Amino acid sequence: MATYIARIVLHDANIGHYTELHESMALKLRAKRTITSGKGVEYDLPDGEYYIKTSKERSDLCNEIYQVADAIRSKPCVLVTESNGSSFRLKKVPGDS
Repeated sequence: MATYIARIVLHDANIGHYTELHESMALKLRAKRTITSGKGVEYDLPDGEYYIKTSKERSDLCNEIYQVADAIRSKPCVLVTESNGSSFRLKKVPGDS
């Protein structure tokens, strides 16, 4: 299993388009909008970024993400980076310790 961070930009989109994107990414690709620290604390990712753990190859995943996003808004921008670990300073998910 590989870990990926994906960034998606929908052009000329509104909040409804992004809500649909979040739902589709979670349903179709099990993408999360949060990341968990080594201590088990969950943090919100920046808008338009997703954490995905999958056995898919990076290029295949990028193509699938593109298809999901393109069904919502034409010609999205998609960047997929394979991660071998992350360092971050993000906002904690409300209610998480």
